[in-house]
Amino acid sequence: MRIESLIVLTLCATLAISFISVVPLSHAGGAAPDESEELIFYKEPECEGRGIWVWAESFSSDPNVEPMQIRDAFHNFSEAGLNFVLFLVKDSGGWLFYNSSIGPVDPRYYWDPLKVAVDEAHRFGLELHAWFCVFRDIKVAKERPDLAMVNSTGHVSTEWVCPSKPKVRKYLKSLIEEVASRYSVDGIHLDYIRFPNRTYCYCEDCRRSWLEEHPEKPWPPNSTDPSFIEFRQKLITSFIEDVQNTLKGINPKIKLSAAVFPVPKDAINNRMQNYPEWAERGIIDFITPMAYTSNTQEFEEWIKGTITAAKGKTLIYAGIGLYKILEAQNPEDEFRRQINITRTVKVTVDCSVLGVNGQVLFRYKYLEPFINATKEVYSQHAYTPHSEAIPPQIGEPIQDPPKDNVQPFQNVTITVNVTDYPTRIRKVILHYSINNGTSWNTTVMKQVCQNTYQATIPGYQYCTWVTFKIEAFDVVGNNATKDNYGLGYTYHVIPEFQTIHIGLLLALMTLTIIFGIKAEKSSRSHIKSTNKNLKLSHLKMKATLSLHVTCKG
Repeated sequence: MRIESLIVLTLCATLAISFISVVPLSHAGGAAPDESEELIFYKEPECEGRGIWVWAESFSSDPNVEPMQIRDAFHNFSEAGLNFVLFLVKDSGGWLFYNSSIGPVDPRYYWDPLKVAVDEAHRFGLELHAWFCVFRDIKVAKERPDLAMVNSTGHVSTEWVCPSKPKVRKYLKSLIEEVASRYSVDGIHLDYIRFPNRTYCYCEDCRRSWLEEHPEKPWPPNSTDPSFIEFRQKLITSFIEDVQNTLKGINPKIKLSAAVFPVPKDAINNRMQNYPEWAERGIIDFITPMAYTSNTQEFEEWIKGTITAAKGKTLIYAGIGLYKILEAQNPEDEFRRQINITRTVKVTVDCSVLGVNGQVLFRYKYLEPFINATKEVYSQHAYTPHSEAIPPQIGEPIQDPPKDNVQPFQNVTITVNVTDYPTRIRKVILHYSINNGTSWNTTVMKQVCQNTYQATIPGYQYCTWVTFKIEAFDVVGNNATKDNYGLGYTYHVIPEFQTIHIGLLLALMTLTIIFGIKAEKSSRSHIKSTNKNLKLSHLKMKATLSLHVTCKG
């Protein structure tokens, strides 16, 4: 076994041991905790998302009253240890809660709740993320049925608008762009970024788009047809990607997040929320699975399912439904148990030990009964994982075979250790070029252990120069490059000792021996002539040997 292989195995074993953690026992919702459990307080992470969903309607619409109410609430959030707020700016009714020049502002709010919320959040050290209810828009669906979703029976929705319609997409993106460009928001949060269920949508625009993509298939397709599911997933995914590109053009620091259903199969196949793909492609900064339940075991199962589906490619902040926990026998203890689960649950996915990165509480209206418990579990300040700016750490790459022993057409394996704290690595890429070329070939490195990645460079002919470098990205967009201080890591395929040269060498050696024997048997008068021939033969042999270690071209 090579030394490099032993290093990799040792590293894997060390990391596996380091990630072993104590996981609390699961309890059925409403069950009273035993005395020993009440004494368990898990260490608070120094980096943890601690958010809360807030409706503008939770406050008075009176401009002389609500600003002070928002200030008091946000001050309490800060005192309770929270670090970001998801503030509703477009509700599912279609009303807006900011001074928009595009869409309908709630008539009760002739002042600007969003501006007050942004100012007060930043005053108290909180991030402010603008929360949009996206494809559930009752006002538009009722006023413009031509923009509404249609189900498989032909029923036109009075609540949902269809993401296949250009006018719908343009309108919604214009609202998001308006907020991102006019307000100092820290993020955009997408809610109802989905279909209501898999019986939607069979509108005319979906029919036209479907037949353009699948002319060989009939209309209407079955709602469970995998191709039709994928078709609708793409409508949601492409909208998220469009929003992300828009935000990058306005302010790359604005984070994009989405609320998703807590059961992956339901989210992906029924709601068309293919969030594993969003995570893999890096078009979402964090997701909030809406794990609203008072049943501890169910909560843990849902969270584990989300972790498994996301595969560590994005941040996960577990949505905790305070209104559901109020149904438990002891709500405060159930709240503590769910917080503890988010801090201790671990799932091994593709040799990585993964967990969640924080929580979001739903919602402010129901916070009061939990304010003391919130201060207990958030007793120490924490910063948000999605705001960290520490790039990944890339170790020195290990090359197998070593750079001075690469044979012609022999594959070369590159192994490297990559870490990222406090978040995780999303992707590691190996770039390589040939003979100092200006273009680079790229390949995604495979994760073979918790922090270890490998990729293979294909073999090349003798005397080829190969230069490589490694680039790593974490789940919040930070990246780093390991390129040997700008020089790149270089190896040279050793010269080939061709078979034809070996045959020629043997022939020359044979001739030399023959000439030597003849020289001894010949008369002394022929010695000078024979020696001359021998010298010529040796010169030929020397020239041939030098040919073996000279690269072509």
